[in-house]
Amino acid sequence: MDRIATVDGWRAVFALVIVLTHCKVPELAPVGWAGVSFYLMASGMLLTLRHRAWWGVAGYGAWLSRHGAKLYVLHWLALALLAGMAVVWPGIHLLGWNSVKAWGLNVTLLQAWSSQREVYFSLNGLSWFLSALLFCYVCYPLLRAGIKRMSLSVAWAMVVMIAMALWWMLWGADYETKTAAYVFPLWRLGDFVVGMVLGETVVRWRETDTDTTRDGPHMTPLVSNTMVSTLIEVGVVIVLLGVAVACWHVPSLFAWEDTLVWWVPVSGLLLCCVGLNKREGLVGRLLTSAPLQWLGRISFEIYLLQGVAALVINYLVAPVLGHCGLNVYHYRQWLILPIDIALAWGVHRWFTWPVSQIINKIIVKKQ
Repeated sequence: MDRIATVDGWRAVFALVIVLTHCKVPELAPVGWAGVSFYLMASGMLLTLRHRAWWGVAGYGAWLSRHGAKLYVLHWLALALLAGMAVVWPGIHLLGWNSVKAWGLNVTLLQAWSSQREVYFSLNGLSWFLSALLFCYVCYPLLRAGIKRMSLSVAWAMVVMIAMALWWMLWGADYETKTAAYVFPLWRLGDFVVGMVLGETVVRWRETDTDTTRDGPHMTPLVSNTMVSTLIEVGVVIVLLGVAVACWHVPSLFAWEDTLVWWVPVSGLLLCCVGLNKREGLVGRLLTSAPLQWLGRISFEIYLLQGVAALVINYLVAPVLGHCGLNVYHYRQWLILPIDIALAWGVHRWFTWPVSQIINKIIVKKQ
């Protein structure tokens, strides 16, 4: 499968928006919710495009080892950094710091299965996403085998039925119930399945819509004009932003504003990335620019380390600058972003990437 560079570009954009949302820029919250759905749906789609066959029991074990280990080691590093800072600066209060249950579920990445807010948002509160993603990885090979045997009409009918069931389950939900559902792995599996069905749709389209020339089979171009590509990209972005505005101004969407309402606009975004791959318009060219591609490669670390960056600002940078006569507390939300990016780059360069290579070598050696 050809690399889809615009997906990495969107990963960068959504990672930055999520960080700013958590830094008290509430106007960006709906786009941040879209970003969470994007990450899960993109994972399901890209895995489906890359892995076409069932691997058997041994292959399933290697699959879980490779993908699960990468989540755990980065998660444990973030936990260690937060714990170390809490010990050095006693004024830091981490939710669940004194709870054995919270620590046990966090270390094993099972915290999102709890219905208690003080557990699923405990310690590194952002790691609930890893708990949900790990569950998606566990389910992927089994789901892949089932979806591959379905017709597309049956697969999309399944998606519609899942959406209707989730819609009904959240009807009239209060804030606490909605938040618990937002982080619950079984609920977020719906986003992942939508991405898988999108990927299967693309795979079958590729199998039937090919041209054969002297250069071999290739996909029939959807568009060949930059202006047309740009118009498509702008249209998809407008739809996504329109849904974001609706989440702010339509109270009846409250129960589903951070989950189900994003399935359609994010699906359009992903199909646009695939359909216009290597034929991008102006928006796509911006997304494939070197800075956004670099940020996309470290977007996972940017997301996971933002709590560490916030503590660095509050307990190290701001006090030091305060002694120099500079009060930066009112602007700390904008200072967190560059520090978070710097931390993410360092962790990716000297930890995530080397550890990933070691894990891959161990698994290949065992196979």
